[in-house]
Amino acid sequence: MRWNAIKPRLQLSPPSAKRLGAIAIVLVVALTWLSRRFWWAMNQPPETFGRVMKRMPGHSLSPVPFEPMASRTAGSLQVGDAAPDFSLLKLDKTTGYSFLC
Repeated sequence: MRWNAIKPRLQLSPPSAKRLGAIAIVLVVALTWLSRRFWWAMNQPPETFGRVMKRMPGHSLSPVPFEPMASRTAGSLQVGDAAPDFSLLKLDKTTGYSFLC
């Protein structure tokens, strides 16, 4: 087939073009909302982040650049730095273990 024969088939009718434009706008708005929600959650305490992520379906992470967003909120440790002192709670929420580095 030649291009001139295919070209009329590729053109959308005005109602179809309008519908396709509305779908595109809805998708852009949804992706923007989802990205803002992830960004907000990543700047919250771990408990809040966990509650938000528990409700998100797994496939919702695919359109969002999750790793680059996480790297912006990373701490100030560099490779080769000594680990900071920290302590861990036991599962029953009692005083746990302390690690002095």
